Amino acid sequence: MEFDFCIEFKQGNVNVAAESDLMDRIKLSWQQDIHLHQMIQELQANAGSHRHYNWQQGVPQRKGRLVIGKNDNLWEDILLWIHLQLLLVIQEEMLL
Repeated sequence: MEFDFCIEFKQGNVNVAAESDLMDRIKLSWQQDIHLHQMIQELQANAGSHRHYNWQQGVPQRKGRLVIGKNDNLWEDILLWIHLQLLLVIQEEMLL
């Protein structure tokens, strides 16, 4: 079975509180993950200190993607949030 749809992120009031909370928790994970915290300090001191990693606009990235510290609960919550966003998009498409 094949589905023909496009997933688009739509900024809105529903997303703002959840995104803010998740981003706060992601930032906290950077401090709580000892290895990541050390790497961030090294990247801030020397941008080329870790291959494939950089510190852009106050955010650690690997190959251009957001880095999240080790925190199983946070990862589960992020996956749940992504799935809920997908369900909202699918529901909206079905109503059109």
